[in-house]
Amino acid sequence: LWTVNVDGTELTQLLPKAPVPQFDGHWSPDSKRILFVYDILQGTDGKLQLDVMNADGSGQKNLLPHKNFFEESPRFSPDGKHIAWTSTRNKNQDIWLMNADGSQHKALTNDLAIDNAPTWSPDSKQIAFASARAGNFDIWVMNADGSAQKRLTEHPRMDTWPVWAPDGKHIAFITNRDGNYEIYLMNPDGTEQRNVTQHPGNDHWAAWSPDSRRLAWISNRDGEYAIFVADVGK
Repeated sequence: LWTVNVDGTELTQLLPKAPVPQFDGHWSPDSKRILFVYDILQGTDGKLQLDVMNADGSGQKNLLPHKNFFEESPRFSPDGKHIAWTSTRNKNQDIWLMNADGSQHKALTNDLAIDNAPTWSPDSKQIAFASARAGNFDIWVMNADGSAQKRLTEHPRMDTWPVWAPDGKHIAFITNRDGNYEIYLMNPDGTEQRNVTQHPGNDHWAAWSPDSRRLAWISNRDGEYAIFVADVGK
């Protein structure tokens, strides 16, 4: 895991002595901690658990150990009280909820199909996620207790990895509906879906700026994967 200033300067590795991969870092609402996936490699087999550390890379500790399940995609709720994440403890990927200290685990989805990639609404009352329960991956939304699950996108291609804007007005997601991977925006009710990257390269893993005016994402449009930033307005 690394951090970098928004202008691309001061690239800093947070855990330079860690012997195994770390990825999918997520800031706490107060920006003091980073929640991430820590891969305990055993031969060629990855063992995914959830760890947390201070923003400077110090104080790493395990929050959710690996117990023959994959634990991934952890996301703090905006109010700092809970963490939603993806777990295979029910034999396939589902969305789970726990307290921010790692206690009291609860399954929010329990479908035979894959449910993953949770993202919180700014008021911590809803969670959007990707699900293959309709035959292909689409974006769904539910209440934070798992109730009122509703499909937001309906397209024969793949829609996945939703990210809710901090101002609550849009959800960004990845889709290959145009033949390559692009970043789309839509309203939280699924209306007004539009392509915001519009490039023949592949664009992935969108992240919002705190003011909801900019998106950062990873793209191979220049021949190798790098981080890009663009204004998307209010």
